Amino acid sequence: MSDIIKRFTIEVEELEKNFDALNMDDKAAVKSFEGVVLELLARLKRNQDKEGNEDLEDDLEDLIYRVIIILGQLDLLEI
Repeated sequence: MSDIIKRFTIEVEELEKNFDALNMDDKAAVKSFEGVVLELLARLKRNQDKEGNEDLEDDLEDLIYRVIIILGQLDLLEI
């Protein structure tokens, strides 16, 4: 596994833990956490689109999917 995938896997796992621990009643905390989620998603996408990372595309897509799942759950809270 490449260093990029290892690093991002750790970050996504930490994000998932933080999501589980998030106080959903604290709207400011949820909004702040959403910013963290979007920032990680943007970094994953930039690395996926970076020339030379074609061989990492499947792993990056899996991580992006996990982040999008969290983002979707945050969006449901706002409804």
